[in-house]
Amino acid sequence: MEVVNIINPNLRVQRMSGEWIARGFERLGKKVTTTSGAGSKGDITVVHGPNYAKQGKTGNVLWLDRCWYGNHEEWVTLGWKTSETTRKFADGDSTRFMWHEEMGIVEIEPMRRSGGTIALDDYQQTVKSSPLVWDTYRGHPAREKHTTTLYQAMQGHMFAVCGYGTCAAQAKLAGLHVTCLDPDNIAQTDKRRESWAYSLAWTQFHRREIESGFALEALCALL
Repeated sequence: MEVVNIINPNLRVQRMSGEWIARGFERLGKKVTTTSGAGSKGDITVVHGPNYAKQGKTGNVLWLDRCWYGNHEEWVTLGWKTSETTRKFADGDSTRFMWHEEMGIVEIEPMRRSGGTIALDDYQQTVKSSPLVWDTYRGHPAREKHTTTLYQAMQGHMFAVCGYGTCAAQAKLAGLHVTCLDPDNIAQTDKRRESWAYSLAWTQFHRREIESGFALEALCALL
């Protein structure tokens, strides 16, 4: 089984994650070809991020993207591409989220009972162009420079209106009541918030879990 690992060589983060993926699959005994050819395809095709090589890819496509919480230099989300906007993730019990809590990288905060509404927009400015009303607007960091962290900006707010991106999951974990304009966002769920968080922990992995093969073995078990 050949793994084709497609990276954009102009992006440092993709060069880094490409190395993690290559080491992990090689540890599992699979042949790995790392390439910048966006049209390349293997028995398993790995795409890094939502733009460079993902569009139109079919088959066993492993889609790597930003994490929901933790250091974005070391944590990423990993799942099998099911459409241009959705992925199928690994799953497991609650112990993984509890481990993340013990590490201090995530916490489920109590639901907030007072405060205003904050708009947490994506790069496409989905929320800004909507008819929804908010008290505070926070644009995508690629469009606006911020002097506060996302967590600091959410203080004093009970509700969050979100578009695409990771901020909806972070607002949900922080105890805000989230309205998300993206129907495929990970924050959209019928699960209780605690059960949702337990599943969320299985959607992302640390670089060492990828390099060791642990994350990739868990995902290949779904094929």
